[in-house]
Amino acid sequence: MDALNITFGLTNLLCGLLFVALGIPMAKRKVPMNHFYGARFPQSFKSKEAWYAINEYSGRLLVRWAIVLALLGVLAFFVPFDRSGQWLEILFAFAPLTVLVLAVQTYLYARRF
Repeated sequence: MDALNITFGLTNLLCGLLFVALGIPMAKRKVPMNHFYGARFPQSFKSKEAWYAINEYSGRLLVRWAIVLALLGVLAFFVPFDRSGQWLEILFAFAPLTVLVLAVQTYLYARRF
């Protein structure tokens, strides 16, 4: 196994596990309104109902995307990298891409409030 496989595999797997740990309390409506943790759009602060609804939605998405990210990390342990850089680019970009897609999806949902 190549060192790059291990590095990117562990990075994506650990990011996925961290995102699951952060998403579950949000999805279960356990995160009170605050300015540090949760989906913090202006619409989120309009009411407690909006805060919990938006964060529940965001937490569920975060867990789903985190599972995909973690599975991609596990896959990196078994599939060798192509030295042309295709695998490297995909794995390197996937973690930030999941956060960006999640933020856009949550923002579009929050606009309803």
